[in-house]
Amino acid sequence: MFSIKQPKPSFRSYLLPPQHEDKLSPETKIKKLKAALLPGEIVVNEVNFVRKCIASDTSVYDLWGKLTCTNFKLSFITDTPVPFQKFHYKNHLLGEHDVPLTCIEQIVVVNDTKRKQKILTFNKKLKFNPTELIIYCKDFRILRFRFDESAPESAKKVCLALAHYSQPTDLQLLFAFEYVSKMYHNQGDRINGIDPGGGDTGPKTPLFETYSDWDREIKRTAASEWRVCSVNEGYMISKRYVTM
Repeated sequence: MFSIKQPKPSFRSYLLPPQHEDKLSPETKIKKLKAALLPGEIVVNEVNFVRKCIASDTSVYDLWGKLTCTNFKLSFITDTPVPFQKFHYKNHLLGEHDVPLTCIEQIVVVNDTKRKQKILTFNKKLKFNPTELIIYCKDFRILRFRFDESAPESAKKVCLALAHYSQPTDLQLLFAFEYVSKMYHNQGDRINGIDPGGGDTGPKTPLFETYSDWDREIKRTAASEWRVCSVNEGYMISKRYVTM
């Protein structure tokens, strides 16, 4: 009896095997991170490999991730939990590392090599590549981000975009005036006298300057003991009191 050898397969695949999330490199994981966006929110600029400083005396607990600037907030995205955090909270609009642009008081950029530091304001030029970003918030938080491993030009663009969108020349340019909440998308609802489902144009955010705004809010909160009164509409009775 003669033994028949099985022919060796001659097919060769040049495709890379699929990578699982746990086998991806840290650099690839950071690039895949994406910010959670609201309806109408857009990403203006972002930079990878950013280090968020947690402690002031050591860098052991620092977090690595992606820093994103949108037309609503500054968002730091990471998949690493914050050390020594005993509880976690969840906000409907903001993530754990998100800061609304309206909450930013001052933006400071630093270059360690050139020993330069500058307060960044609207329409101000930046002649050096920042290695550190310091943000002073109106709620007394101080946030520090390092760009040691980031692309210099990307870090510079994010800082400039942050200064531009956090200090608008007109309040109507703020994201809150452009955002339309889903609760006001019901057919027949009118916001500030405007039908969001029709062809009307104008502000869509309720400013609580009309009877319909307050009436809708009372119905939404089920405040049965309250009622809307339009006696002082146009300040006809008294200029010291509100119109509604």
